[in-house]
Amino acid sequence: MSETVETDETPKPKRRRLRLWPRSRKGKVIATLATVVVLAGAATGTWYLVSRPDTTAAASTTQTLTVSTTTLKTTVEATGTLSPEREADLSFDSSSTVEKVKVEVGDTVEEGETLATIDDSSLQIAYNSAKADLTAAKETLADLEDDDDSSDAAIKAAEASVQVKKNAVTTAKANLANATMTAPFDGLVAEVNIEEGDSTGSSSGGSSSSGGSTSAMGGSTTTSTTSSAAIVLISKDAYTVSTTVSSSDIASVKTGLQAELTVDGASDTLYGTVTSVAVTASSTSSGTASFPVTISLTGKQEGLYSGSSVTAEIIVSQLSDVIAIPASAITTTDGATTVQKLVDGVATTTEVTTGDTVDSTVVITDGLAEGDQIEVTMATRGAGNSSESGQTDGQFPTDGQMPDFSQMSGGQMPGGGSGGLPGGGQGGGPNQ
Repeated sequence: MSETVETDETPKPKRRRLRLWPRSRKGKVIATLATVVVLAGAATGTWYLVSRPDTTAAASTTQTLTVSTTTLKTTVEATGTLSPEREADLSFDSSSTVEKVKVEVGDTVEEGETLATIDDSSLQIAYNSAKADLTAAKETLADLEDDDDSSDAAIKAAEASVQVKKNAVTTAKANLANATMTAPFDGLVAEVNIEEGDSTGSSSGGSSSSGGSTSAMGGSTTTSTTSSAAIVLISKDAYTVSTTVSSSDIASVKTGLQAELTVDGASDTLYGTVTSVAVTASSTSSGTASFPVTISLTGKQEGLYSGSSVTAEIIVSQLSDVIAIPASAITTTDGATTVQKLVDGVATTTEVTTGDTVDSTVVITDGLAEGDQIEVTMATRGAGNSSESGQTDGQFPTDGQMPDFSQMSGGQMPGGGSGGLPGGGQGGGPNQ
C-alpha cells in the first residue's frame, strides 16, 4: 500500500472565486448607483409603512348641557375716537395786546371764570365814542320832529341814523365786554395758544386772535393740536365717540340704541347711547360708503383721554331671558325638530319648537324648560389623524424632501451601514 505525500510542489486544486462586482471602474460606478436606488426604494417603502395613517373613524363626544335662560344680542361693530362731549374754541375779535393769561393746559375751570384779558383802553374809547354818536343822532331826530317845517324824508333819515348809532354802541359794548375771555361752561383747559404781550389779530408766539367770541359746541369734535383758537376748553368727564358704520349696517342703526364700548386705557367695559346717525355718507372706499354715527357715553367717566381709540358694539336687537341652545343639539327629521332630553337619566328624543337664530345659538320657544338637561354630540378628530411620535399622516414631508433615513432604526442605514452603502462601504464598493 503506497502512501501519497503532498509536497510544496504538489499543485493544489484552484478555488473558484465568486465575483459580485465588476472589475472595471465603470462597472463599480454603475453598481454603486444601482445599490443606492434599491436602498432608496426600500427605505421609502419602510418609511411609508411606518407612517401610514390609522384609518380609525372619527370619534365623537357627548356632553350634557343644563338649559338656562340667557340674553342674545345682535350687534354692529364700529371703531372710532373718544372726543369731549363739548368743546369751545375761544378767541379775541378785537385787535389789541394780550394783558393777562390766567390759565394753563390741564386747569379745571368753572362757567364764567376769567381765562384771559386784553388791553381794553382802545375798546373803551370806541364804546364812549359810539355812545356820543348815538346821543347826537337822537338830538338831531328830536330837533327835526319839533320843527314843523321838517319833511318826512328828513325825519325818516334821522330815525335810520339813530338805529345805526344804536347798533354801533351794541357792537362797541360787546367788544369791550369780550376783552375779558370767560369760560362758557365748566370744563378742562385743553390748549393755550397765547401769551401775555401777544398781539391779537396776528400770529405771534403761536397765538391766535380775535376776540372774546365763543363757540361752544355740543356733540363730538376732536381737539386739534394746531387749533387757531387762543384757548380751547373741553368738557370734563363727559365724552362722545365719533365713529362710522358701513352702508350694509346703517339701516339697522338708530338713535337711542345702546352700545358697549371698549376704550384704550380703560379696564372696564363702558356703555353709551347712539345720539346721532348721519343720512349722508362721509366717505366711500372700494365701493363701500361710511356713515358718521355719534355715541354719548353714559354718566361721568374719569380717567379717560380725548383721542383714545374705541371699539363700539352697537346693540341693534336683543332677546332677554330666553331659552337658547347650540344649533348642534338640534336634529330635524321629516319636518320634526328634536333634541335628546334626559328623562330619568335616559336620553329621550323630544320635539321642540324653535325661534330666532343668533349666530350658532337657537331660541327654543316650546319643549324645554329652565333646568332641563340635554345631550349635545360633537365630532372630534379621529385617532388616525394624529401626528404624534413624528408621524405625518402617511404623507411625504411637505418641504419637497425625501424622509431622513438616518432617523430610522437607531440612525443606521438598512444593512448596518453608517451613512454609506451596506456593509460599511463608502461609495467605492467591495474589492477596492
